Amino acid sequence: AFQTMNPVVMSALGNNLAKDSIKCILLEIKLWKEALPYSFNSSDKEHMLVLNDTLHTFLCRILDIEATCDSEPYILKNFVNDLINNFFLKQAYPGTISEKESCALKLLESISMFASQTRLRKKETPKSRAIEKNWNSSILQTLLSNNVFATLLSLLHSMWDAAREKAYNCTCQLIELARQENMTLPHFFTSKDSYDALRARATHLASSPRQREADTGSKIIAILYLLLATHEEQLKYIKDLSQFTAVRLSQMADFLGVALNQEGSNHNTKRIAAEKSENELPLAHGLIQALRYIIDDKKVISISKSSEIFTELTDIFCQAIEVSLVVVADINVETDQSFEQEDGEEIKQRWRLARAKKTGSTPLNVNTGALGANAAFVSCKPIDEEESVQRLSMQRILVGSWLLIKEACAALSSVMIVFPGKIDYNIISTAGDLLISTLTTLKHQGAAYAAHKSLQKISARCYTKNEGNLTRSLPGKWAQRLIFEISSPDVVRDSTLRRSTGYGLGTLSILRTEEISPRFLFPKLLSSIIKLSLPSTTVMMKYIQDWNFSSSREAFNFVSNLSEEENPFVRDEDYEWRTRIHALNILRLVILDAPLASEMRRYVGDSLISALIGYSDSSWAVRNSATMAFAAVMLRVVDADKNAGGKVKGRKPEVGVSAITATEIFRSYPPLASVLLWLLREETDISRNMLHPSLFPLLLLLSRLQPLSLSRIDPGADDISNMFIEPVMLCLGHVHQKVRIASARAISVLCSGDTEGERDSSRRNLIKKCTKLLSFRRMTQGNHNLDHGALLALKYLLLTCSSPSMYLSENLMSAIEYYGSWGHFKGMTPPSCASTALHIWQIMTKGSKIDAEVLPMNNSTFNLASLKAVAHKVVQYVELCNEKNGGESLIGFAALGSNAAKIVVEASYPFIFNPLEETSRRQDLEIVEKLFCSSSYDVMLQSVKSFKKNICESVDSMIDGISPIQGRMDVLQCIYQTLISSLFYILERDGSSVHPPTQRRLSRCIIETAVGYRRLSGNTSLSQITKYTSNQTFQRYVNMLSLGKETNIMSSNIGNTLELMSLTITELCITNVSHDNYTVDHFERDLLHFVDLIKRSTSPESNWKIRYSAASSIKESGLLRMQVDDSNPFLPTIQRCKMKVYFQLVQLLQDADEDVRKIAAVALLPTSHNVAASLRNLQIGYDEICNKYSSVDLFNMLSEQVIGQCQGVEINLEELINELRFTVGVSDLSDTKNLSSERKIFEEEDLNAFEESLLIVQLSIHKLTQISKAQKDQSQEQIQVFQNLVVTCRKVLQQMKEIPDKIGSVLDIAHNVTWSGKVFAKLYGVLLGSIFAAYHFGIEDDIAEEAKRTYTEYNCIHPCIAEALKTLSFAKYGDDATYKSLLKCCFLIPSYYGIRIN
Repeated sequence: AFQTMNPVVMSALGNNLAKDSIKCILLEIKLWKEALPYSFNSSDKEHMLVLNDTLHTFLCRILDIEATCDSEPYILKNFVNDLINNFFLKQAYPGTISEKESCALKLLESISMFASQTRLRKKETPKSRAIEKNWNSSILQTLLSNNVFATLLSLLHSMWDAAREKAYNCTCQLIELARQENMTLPHFFTSKDSYDALRARATHLASSPRQREADTGSKIIAILYLLLATHEEQLKYIKDLSQFTAVRLSQMADFLGVALNQEGSNHNTKRIAAEKSENELPLAHGLIQALRYIIDDKKVISISKSSEIFTELTDIFCQAIEVSLVVVADINVETDQSFEQEDGEEIKQRWRLARAKKTGSTPLNVNTGALGANAAFVSCKPIDEEESVQRLSMQRILVGSWLLIKEACAALSSVMIVFPGKIDYNIISTAGDLLISTLTTLKHQGAAYAAHKSLQKISARCYTKNEGNLTRSLPGKWAQRLIFEISSPDVVRDSTLRRSTGYGLGTLSILRTEEISPRFLFPKLLSSIIKLSLPSTTVMMKYIQDWNFSSSREAFNFVSNLSEEENPFVRDEDYEWRTRIHALNILRLVILDAPLASEMRRYVGDSLISALIGYSDSSWAVRNSATMAFAAVMLRVVDADKNAGGKVKGRKPEVGVSAITATEIFRSYPPLASVLLWLLREETDISRNMLHPSLFPLLLLLSRLQPLSLSRIDPGADDISNMFIEPVMLCLGHVHQKVRIASARAISVLCSGDTEGERDSSRRNLIKKCTKLLSFRRMTQGNHNLDHGALLALKYLLLTCSSPSMYLSENLMSAIEYYGSWGHFKGMTPPSCASTALHIWQIMTKGSKIDAEVLPMNNSTFNLASLKAVAHKVVQYVELCNEKNGGESLIGFAALGSNAAKIVVEASYPFIFNPLEETSRRQDLEIVEKLFCSSSYDVMLQSVKSFKKNICESVDSMIDGISPIQGRMDVLQCIYQTLISSLFYILERDGSSVHPPTQRRLSRCIIETAVGYRRLSGNTSLSQITKYTSNQTFQRYVNMLSLGKETNIMSSNIGNTLELMSLTITELCITNVSHDNYTVDHFERDLLHFVDLIKRSTSPESNWKIRYSAASSIKESGLLRMQVDDSNPFLPTIQRCKMKVYFQLVQLLQDADEDVRKIAAVALLPTSHNVAASLRNLQIGYDEICNKYSSVDLFNMLSEQVIGQCQGVEINLEELINELRFTVGVSDLSDTKNLSSERKIFEEEDLNAFEESLLIVQLSIHKLTQISKAQKDQSQEQIQVFQNLVVTCRKVLQQMKEIPDKIGSVLDIAHNVTWSGKVFAKLYGVLLGSIFAAYHFGIEDDIAEEAKRTYTEYNCIHPCIAEALKTLSFAKYGDDATYKSLLKCCFLIPSYYGIRIN
């Protein structure tokens, strides 16, 4: 829309007026102002990108036109000022929704970038230079105004990380722009008192255990650094901040020592320690984060001529890591021997630094997995106050330590990157060793990844040109340390197996950064890891001999990287199973790492062999790690499809089209074929009386390869693959079903295709072999496992071919008939065999028709009709066995019933939805209804599930069909009758034990069918096509809510039930009170029940699907647009309920889920084409409500909207003021420790972050003002409501006086409550409500004087709050100026920007 404004305006003005470029620009500006507010709550990134590009182009065009204009330029200046003052400031008000925060910041960023560039595209002239200078002096003053920076500071307090980051970047850009243009910054940045107040507040926030607050504080501290004018001031600032941080870390170490030393002491001593920790434990992670932000400023290198400050920062960050590891590390330094290596003594001393005063202390014994939410700490009520204090203390210690180590690791890498010149070897060596110690001792994955990223950056710094050879050798030494820690028997025995993540991440950090070509460290390190992942020498040499390899170099690629003297495998006396686990876990991470994929490709075969060998180990832990390594190889090398089958259209739904071929994998890794074949033969050796742990992984590997039939096979290329067919065929009779399935899939992969040659791997030969394995014609007892495996192989072979019918033979047809009919309906075969045979039968008949040519088979026909008949008879037999409890002990019995029912439903589907097959339709519907009501749980579940699968597409085909409409109506009518009867029968039969998924699916089928029938017929009455009246149907739906404890609003069935009820509401409303004794009271009860259910369903606590159903039910009920005769006795109840439903629907227009907002817009505006424009839809919604209802009820509802959104303002303001008291008048930053324990560390999140409460308030006030203009009726109840609101406003204004009284005349933005998102919306709502109270009711009292006093005493007040206070100060009863000013205060409503263009 924005892109087309210019051609639209040009076309509208005509040829003559279009030549007037100024007139065109002015009209386009009006269009921009009109349309821009509706784009501010868009969450689409591409939309905002296009919008900003279009705005930039438009601004350039305005500037070009003004440069050639004779009159004084003013258009661009006024437009940009308007964009900033009327759009950015107001849409980005404190506490706004995230979408508006993002859009407003992008708008400001676009204007800022435009202001900092060379803007004129035409030839520069003296006039154009004057225009640009004039533009700069005006626009930049607006960009650098108090309000813009105050807004950015308020956005730094946003709950959204992206908004805070963008606000920080915008603030830094504007400060830099001011420096370049030599312009003045706001007074609260330049005044010493204001600067100190802001720094105190920022330090307090940075000391918070809440991560968002700490992030806000750290960003403000970094901004204060940028405000300093000289390098000397900036250097002093960094030194002061670093010294302050060092002191804070020392305090943390001392207090943590007190807490740790009390472990195991008596209860009273522990209580004292806990109280001391809770009351005095300061936190430093926010301060370190601020230092990192400062360091990331590339100009920080130029402020210091020496590396002294960077060395000091490195020491501080290392100390921070050490202090945090006191709590979160899992290591005993006194027994840790991983430091007893070269240069280890210094690291050991540094590691002990944090525990120097606490000899013998151990890590805090805490549940580190309980950091995610308050529930972990409050799920059990504390016994007494002492226990509560201990919990709060523990939570603070834990959170502070985790955040500290994450920020310290990130900061350490940052300072290493910007370190000027050549880094001292000892400094970077110490940092790297400390990070490795951190990685190998942490319990928290997030902190481990922070250390991993930091080590990777430091390792990359080692390879830069500035560093010497000694420094460049450090990554190799760190790699040796990692290998030493997992390979040394003495060290690895004391390791924690969960630390494999740390070893793996450390290895990745080092391997990723090696820039030498060819790489030296990668092959050496990876060879060591693969070596450690294998069994001991004795075991491996036996494997080498069994595999018929002459040496280890022939079997493994990694051995070529070892020296001739080095043993390729671990010596028997040095073997340790923990070492092997660590190595396998590291190998898994390296395999999955995309940056190392090309280097790792050579060693995939070795890794795969190592993983498969691991399955035979006696240790469960080794087998577990081998499984994860095997899975990594499968995902990265064999087949990237996690669901084991890339889906392709047609008849090949389970073919891995993206997988590697068998030919390719064996060509790439030559030793692999011999190893796999030997392992497979070993695992299929029936003479070995033992388990076969690696059999399934082997078969899974083969089954996931790309089938040979999909690739061109050169002569002899499939010789290796053919060698696997015989051992795989032996696995078809395995006792485990998963093995049989994998082997069957593997056979289809090894099949060379539909060739008619003499290949053993051809499909015809394999089908013959599998058919011969079947025992159905043998006189002796057959092997049922082998029967099942052979049938599975036949299924996959036929499933992956182009024409299954070409392979039908008499033997195969007889086998399918025998097994598919469950042994001629005598139960002579296992249910699993019958189920598989039915599937094969279905594959054979795919696409066949009843009249098509069929193949004779034992007095039967082999087509879809015979399949349906056999499957239905199998279902009946299953039901009979189920009734006599004869099938419960049979393996696969439930699956047989499910599969047979699915086949019957799928075979009946084409006839049920065929308007030309009336006789067949009725017969099939009778069969399907019996399946729905089956006594067998599995038959009922699967039949309903299969019917629902394509219900939406089938109903749509009826609606959009071209056959006679009456025939399509008859189809849907019959289906609806069947479905509704089945549902009611199940409800009556099962009662409270009804199966919720079946009920939900059946309900959805009824809804889709009923909606489709109503659209076709245009008739809203459904009772005419069933034997149930509307009120009987409604009561049954009501009863559904009480079945199976379905009264819970989170129930999965309540949404469908609500939509079902909506289908009968219209009929209930238009029905007279003349049958079944259905009185007005009954109707009111039912309608109010429906409306109350909608209200509960629209709660943000409910699932989005339920809220979606609520909006859909409003739409389908037709309640909002229902025209009811005045003679209808239900009219008063209908009118009241319609108003309630309107407001519920308007609420859903601000739902957090986009789909819910869209369906709500469709329900409200059925003809709207822009269902996603939430703001516009809200306006129309309120307009419709006010146009249709002009009563006392409407006035009360709108008043409730205002009062409801303002509730709790006094409490919120008091909490905010209590929080601000900590830093008001603070002169010593050491006092800002943020030790308050009144607030939770993990505070409750907003359930609906998209809801904009202030917009609801303004829309309600706007409509109340319009109603007041038309009528002055007042009730005592209404007066009392607004009287209470005015009393609240007076109290709030008195509360606000506390902060100005304490700070005096200082222009303090840090402690200004009007810029806080915690209270802004409710505070503004109270002010608007009080203005309306004065205008409509004349409730003035002394509130005007209080507002005037607040307006004059407060410094740097938010402009919107100031406008509201100003209006309140002169508000009068019925005053026209008050009316206009009140509407102007509704700044979120676009109509009141003063522009209206049709």
